[in-house]
Amino acid sequence: MKSNKLIRISILLLIILFFIYFVITNFKAFTNLKIVNPHYLPAILIIFILNYYLIGLTTKHLLIPMNIKLSNIESFKLSIITGFYNLITPLRGGAVARAFYLKRKHNFPYSDFLGSLAASYILIFLVSSFLGILSIILIYLNKGIFSLVLFLIFLVILLILSSIIIFSPRFKEKENKFLNQFIRTANSWHIIKNNSKVIKIIVLITFIQLTLSTYMLLL
Repeated sequence: MKSNKLIRISILLLIILFFIYFVITNFKAFTNLKIVNPHYLPAILIIFILNYYLIGLTTKHLLIPMNIKLSNIESFKLSIITGFYNLITPLRGGAVARAFYLKRKHNFPYSDFLGSLAASYILIFLVSSFLGILSIILIYLNKGIFSLVLFLIFLVILLILSSIIIFSPRFKEKENKFLNQFIRTANSWHIIKNNSKVIKIIVLITFIQLTLSTYMLLL
């Protein structure tokens, strides 16, 4: 018990130190901030909260095929914690915090977590690349501006991710325990991939989230 308490205190101190470091290194940027129109702030705040709620829903539905049940409140709080750690730690450590929480609270294996994380990125980038191609076409039709490089980048991403979804094989586990961790991670994708309902929900949530983020950027 004492060791667990010491770990929690150490993590809290690290968070405080990271926060102080973040404020000091970005102090000039903070002082240069200006509110052009305060009437936009409530709308931005609402969209910000909605986005994190949608991130939580994405996590919740991705874990359903793996027999992990999160409530809406728990998934929302987990998304806030993940976002917070992404801000204060290098290399976006929110995923590590989320993996640790799920392992500790729900005994969710790290290999399965990596599989669910990969699945979320595959679906999110798939939707984003499709909307990117659509946006380039709409900009060309309305403004006459076209970027072949961007179009090809989005197209390649779309084709690669579509191929992964359609053709990704299931691997057999080997005698090597270390290698099996990677195999289980790759095979975890199939658990989510074969659940069409979850795929549709994640795609819909991603589309709504990107739309809200676009509107927040406009504000």
